[in-house]
Amino acid sequence: MPDQIPSNQNVSMTFDLEHKTFVIQVDSSGVLELYVDNCLRKRDATLDPTAYVWTNIELHWEEHRYIEARFSRTSGLLHVTVNGETVHQKTIVAATDVTNQ
Repeated sequence: MPDQIPSNQNVSMTFDLEHKTFVIQVDSSGVLELYVDNCLRKRDATLDPTAYVWTNIELHWEEHRYIEARFSRTSGLLHVTVNGETVHQKTIVAATDVTNQ
């Protein structure tokens, strides 16, 4: 069974990536944000059914990691990838259509 929290709460998930940290945050209205080392990189506050944010993180020796996060505002599914590989995929909020709030 998926991990679910009430839809009136914010969700924040922290991921370590070598010497960097990135955070994916979803607020109760369905706004999706991506932070790297406590700095907001991307924010999707549109009314689209799926929120999408991405960024490129530079590591040592010019290595890069491509971070993507998609949040379905209708199903509550959050999918996070690093270089195309899934690092998180769960329903994080009770299924509600936040696009109509």
